Order: sequence, then structure tokens, then C-alpha cells
Amino acid sequence: MRYTDLQHAGAHYNEWLNSLGFYKEDLGILTTRLNEVAGKNTGDDALKDVEHFENQFEIQQQNISNLEHRIRSNMHTSSVEIRHHAGKVDEAVAAEVKVLEREMADFEKNIRQLRKDFNIFLSKWM
Repeated sequence: MRYTDLQHAGAHYNEWLNSLGFYKEDLGILTTRLNEVAGKNTGDDALKDVEHFENQFEIQQQNISNLEHRIRSNMHTSSVEIRHHAGKVDEAVAAEVKVLEREMADFEKNIRQLRKDFNIFLSKWM
């Protein structure tokens, strides 16, 4: 196995987990607003959009849960590796940090677009 330094990963882990916590809370707020719209608008068009956003919010909640799990798992693996290999980690662990970084960027891009689409929906039905 080859080992490498894992610089700044601790800061990334904390930043990612804090961001995911924010998005989890935000999705809760968006769900509350969605329920308000659903209660006031019972037409087929509105309910079709409500169902779409319910599904999207559930998908994003699952994405948050999966990312949190993978980040915590990588944190644990990294800390074990660092203790056992004089401050170094297996290159595969470091590579996973890069993958997580890309996935977090993609997730944040998707959630921003979902928020934008939801705001358009709200302006139409509120």
C-alpha cells in the first residue's frame, strides 16, 4: 500500500457536515411551506407539482443521509490510518476525500437548483 498526507481534510469534514445539517433544516422548512401550499391549492396541477417537490425533498434528504454516513466513515478511517501510519493515510482514503468533495459540490448545485425551482412554484401558487 502507498501512503500520503491528508491535508485539510478535517476542515473539509466539519464544513461538509455543517452544510449538510443546514440543508437538512432547510428542507424541513421547505417541506412545511409545501404543505401550506398543498392545503390551500387542491387542484390537479398544484397537487402534481406538490407531489414532485415531495419526492425531490425526500430524495435530497436521503442524499444528505448518505453523504453524512460516507463522510463520517471516511473521517473514522482517516483517523485510524493517521494513528497507525505516522500521520499518513492510504492513498485510497485520500482519493475518497476527493470523491466526497466532488459529490458535495454536485449536491450543493442540485439543491440550489431545487430551491430555485421551488421558489418559482411558490410564486405561482401562493
